[in-house]
Amino acid sequence: MRKYIVAIVFLGLMLFLAVLPKSEPQKEYIIVFFTNGGDNIPSMTVPSNSKVRAPKDPVRTSSEFAGWYTTINFEEGTEFDFNTTVITESITLYAKWQLDEFTITYNWEGGTLAEGAINSYRMSFTYEDRIVFFKPSNSAHHPRHEEYGRFTGWREISQADYNNLSAEEKTNYPFMESIEPKGDLIQIYPDKEVVLYAHYRNFPSS
Repeated sequence: MRKYIVAIVFLGLMLFLAVLPKSEPQKEYIIVFFTNGGDNIPSMTVPSNSKVRAPKDPVRTSSEFAGWYTTINFEEGTEFDFNTTVITESITLYAKWQLDEFTITYNWEGGTLAEGAINSYRMSFTYEDRIVFFKPSNSAHHPRHEEYGRFTGWREISQADYNNLSAEEKTNYPFMESIEPKGDLIQIYPDKEVVLYAHYRNFPSS
């Protein structure tokens, strides 16, 4: 009789457990960080209805990190807030960058330009520019000096100072035809300014 009662109780317990709602395993979601050319940040897996811990800010050449966005075009209102956003699905976050802008200063050294020629000169560039030309292909847009004549090119040193250098020192100041915004230009131009000096054909040698 006792065995019969135990069997009945055990069977009842099994039936009770069978009708209890089964707990589903907690969902997990993947957070992908697309750094747009910055250093790599591994994806994160987080439980549903939890927040994401903000990763260390990525680094990119000649750029300043400007936040994470849920849209690739960084639409207004889509900046991701790690402090308040609860994760309910897998998402990709896109790094936004504020590009370093470099200015170009042209020292005409007494030369003048034809009317409208100034529009042929780039006054600034960023890391995303492929190549920047300093010398217009149209020679009519080059400066001309009333006394020293035809323009010969740009250097990062005045012609007077250049003429006082030794032959070996002069190799450090080639003509600057163009610049390709690659590499860490901020180390070469910490003030974000490229300063160029016009050189002329008949400038007196020292």
